[in-house]
Amino acid sequence: MREIEQATGSIEYEDTGGNGPVVVLLYGFLMDASLWDGEISDHSVDHRCLAPTLPLGAHRHPMRAEADLSLREIARLAAEFLDRLDLGNVTLVGNDTGGALLQLLICQDAARMIASCLPPAKRLTTTPRPDGKSAGAHREALSGDVRSVHAANAAEAAPPPADRVWMADHAR
Repeated sequence: MREIEQATGSIEYEDTGGNGPVVVLLYGFLMDASLWDGEISDHSVDHRCLAPTLPLGAHRHPMRAEADLSLREIARLAAEFLDRLDLGNVTLVGNDTGGALLQLLICQDAARMIASCLPPAKRLTTTPRPDGKSAGAHREALSGDVRSVHAANAAEAAPPPADRVWMADHAR
């Protein structure tokens, strides 16, 4: 696991490296980047996957005492993470609280993102399901989600600037 120093403290993160499309995976409260191990394994062949361990309760390094850890500030911390690693044309995937962070990030810096994906939390669970499907089937569905987002994005231009203005106006 890699580590990067940021304004509020150190953030650990997984990074598969590579030159493929960049996918940043955000998770929920009291989880860490290991939530995405299966997805990272599935996507690292043709994507650069990053999963930061943000200060949502499962991080190993404490943030500085003065750090503001409100959800909006954690989204800013995620934006700083993207900035420090000079990541652009990013697809954000957010699960649970990570979905809220994803939406705040889009409002703060939509120009950096090319796509987003909000999979249902149940897709990543290992809890037995009444329909008999395994967590692997859910991973396959998520994999299809990310790949379809990339295919759709390649087929059409980035969202019109008006959409970005609308998102930025509503973030305030």
